Amino acid sequence: MISRTIFIVILLVAVFFGLSWAVSSIQNIIGPVPSESTATSTDSNGVERESSEPEPEPAQQQEPPAVESPPQEVIEPPTPPEAREGAVYVSRVSRPSYSRPGYVQLRTKLSEDERVIITGWRIESNTGSMIIPQAVPRYTFFGQNVNEDIVLERGDYAYIYFEKSPISKSFRLNQCTGYLNARADFSLVLPNNCPQLSRDSYQHLSGDCQNYIRRLRRCELPDPNITNAFLGEDGNECRAFINKNITIAVCYQRVNESDFFSNEWRVWVNRGTIFDSSHDWARLYNTDGMLIDEYTY
Repeated sequence: MISRTIFIVILLVAVFFGLSWAVSSIQNIIGPVPSESTATSTDSNGVERESSEPEPEPAQQQEPPAVESPPQEVIEPPTPPEAREGAVYVSRVSRPSYSRPGYVQLRTKLSEDERVIITGWRIESNTGSMIIPQAVPRYTFFGQNVNEDIVLERGDYAYIYFEKSPISKSFRLNQCTGYLNARADFSLVLPNNCPQLSRDSYQHLSGDCQNYIRRLRRCELPDPNITNAFLGEDGNECRAFINKNITIAVCYQRVNESDFFSNEWRVWVNRGTIFDSSHDWARLYNTDGMLIDEYTY
């Protein structure tokens, strides 16, 4: 009985070692079998438990850094002419004399589309100051002349006189304002830019009539005492032509022409000069008190 038992044990041992050798041979041929990594943990009863750890996810591809745009250049709006130094400047200061008042001449440095209002600006000297008033932009002999702010454009200029206006108005010159010289005594005569008739327009008149028309200066109206002395049909024809064609009303028929209005303004401030007769300075300030220009003499 014992021998049989020993035999069985020996047989089992041989079988066990034979299986182990077979498994080892197979693993050497096909390689190791992959297995999940395990982690061991102990529960509350002290029993170790294995847990499988998930395989790590593949690393995500990083996006390239965004390219920053260059900073946008900030374009500053242009300075308006009423706040720009030198946009309007003092070009001359004339001291008073026995025959004429003192005055200041203002000129502009503006681009083609710029304009600036100078009414309300202040001119200052060592001894005083004055405010630029309003003026009449479209002076007429046939209606009401209303004061408005003085607006200067490119190429415009203004004379500011330290005396009272002979007609109680300041105004912008035009082709017909020269007729005012016969109605008021201006210290500085207004330009005589009234249009003249072409000789072809009156060559059909008598010789005496033609000679008289040619002697008329610009902005000079005919003298009735002279024209009434022309006798006969020639005289009647001469007077009819003159009364129809050489008048202030005919001059104003050109009001819509591009060159009818002048670049020149005449402004009176109804006071004596503020400038010293020898040496002084003129400072021009806008309505905000900003210094626009300075002139010394």
